[in-house]
Amino acid sequence: MISRLVNFSINEGVVPKAWKQAIITPVPKTPLVSSISDLRSISVTPILSIIAERLVVSDYLIRYIPRENLVDQYAYKATGSTTCAIINITDTIGRMLESSCYVRCLLLDFSKAFDTVDHLQLLKKLHVYRLPSNILSWIVSFLTDRSQCTKINGIMSVLESINRSIVQGSAIVPNSFSIYVADL
Repeated sequence: MISRLVNFSINEGVVPKAWKQAIITPVPKTPLVSSISDLRSISVTPILSIIAERLVVSDYLIRYIPRENLVDQYAYKATGSTTCAIINITDTIGRMLESSCYVRCLLLDFSKAFDTVDHLQLLKKLHVYRLPSNILSWIVSFLTDRSQCTKINGIMSVLESINRSIVQGSAIVPNSFSIYVADL
């Protein structure tokens, strides 16, 4: 029954409204919370949405994104981690220092970058990859009409609509963000 529901969603290119609701739970990043920046927002989304997302990513998105757009990505990959990224940059700098006196590095902090993703811009960029129409429709449906509420000490806020950003913790996030910044 579950597989039929997930397959129907993907084949029809429609994400059920219940799958687009997230509950945000603030978790302390520090022992003593003194400001809102000391909290990390954890987004909990329905399990059926996560299952469908992972299928869309593994069966479609990964196959259509050019390898060069993913080659230097370490986060959110089964074979990647911050340790891998540090090893790679250390090795690259070491090799460059063998033939140069110095190396210049430009490092960017993308810590809040997912919050700035403009859905229309992302969708324009997705069109370039010539995804099957049902998958493109599914992604459009996934990104639109989303809502979230916050849960603190068992008390839930009112459900509010969101029209920007990509849901943290979602399976589609890293690949969508890679597509979003690929032309930078």
